[in-house]
Amino acid sequence: MWAGVLTALVLLAAIAGLVVYWSEPQLDCLGGRPSLACLCVALLGNSPRAGVAARFLSGQVDVTATDKCQGLQLPVLGIYVINMDHQPQRYADFVDHLATLCGVDMGIVHRHSGIIVTTSSLSWPWVRDFIPGVSQVSLQRLGTFGLSLAHLSLWAKIHNSDMCKGSDVAKEYVLIFEDDERPKPGFTEAIVKLRHALDALPLEERPDFINLNVKRPKGDVVTTFELPFAVSVLRVAKTKSKLKTGPLDALGNQYNVWMSAYMVRCGGIGALVYHGGRYPGGKNSYNGISPIFDKQMSDMLANSRIHLKYFVLSPKNAISQHVEGVDSRKALDGSSRRR
Repeated sequence: MWAGVLTALVLLAAIAGLVVYWSEPQLDCLGGRPSLACLCVALLGNSPRAGVAARFLSGQVDVTATDKCQGLQLPVLGIYVINMDHQPQRYADFVDHLATLCGVDMGIVHRHSGIIVTTSSLSWPWVRDFIPGVSQVSLQRLGTFGLSLAHLSLWAKIHNSDMCKGSDVAKEYVLIFEDDERPKPGFTEAIVKLRHALDALPLEERPDFINLNVKRPKGDVVTTFELPFAVSVLRVAKTKSKLKTGPLDALGNQYNVWMSAYMVRCGGIGALVYHGGRYPGGKNSYNGISPIFDKQMSDMLANSRIHLKYFVLSPKNAISQHVEGVDSRKALDGSSRRR
């Protein structure tokens, strides 16, 4: 009789293990308590799959949520997170959060150091390579100046990496976050649907820059998908402008700003580096601080003189939440004004 019961329990554990076969976090035998969960670990071994099976049998895993992850894979070549060297916990918190999402290969997640600018930074040759128009005025807002350099230097790193080498990867994308962004549970599903929409476009119509979370999104609808709520993919229209500020709403606020979660296309990233640090050019060349870099990019990408394509998602915070706490840029800007 007991042999039959034990056999049934083992079979039940095996079935549970198969139900949650593909999984991520590794657990021990739930504190060593004798249970069906422990039988599952004994059967499958001390592995991540055994751990999730154990949690399922103990009521700690929602199998419905686990099933939704099956087959999802974030369709990007790499993921970069901009983080200041003196704030390692912010990076650790971001990575811990990212690891909870479906389909994220943590092996392609990389940290990129934020840039601390000092009064001697104008003499650094690489600074003028990225932003030729820097001057003493640029030192009035050290945080904003460093933010511009952080994004530009990351794009150059990606452009020069093996990841984006070759014409066969020109259509592929790299995902970039600032460390105060928190992608939502449906993020991977959203990016998969976004990529399906992009792959249906001719290569010459695919965006070079896709802002995934903007304030005041504005553009022409390319497609809309459900998550189950509606998320729209907008193509930002090109306008003729000689000004350093892009299209504004009725209150004078610029459309399509924020740059804490976005994707860049391998085939367009070199041009992003070049124009991002120079636009609008000539005597009005960018100085790294005026305007703030997200507004600089929104303006540049909407200008008809710049042949880069720009998409945004709508509404704000649809697939990723901006959860800014301590703003390093504003803190450094404040310190530079007090000098």
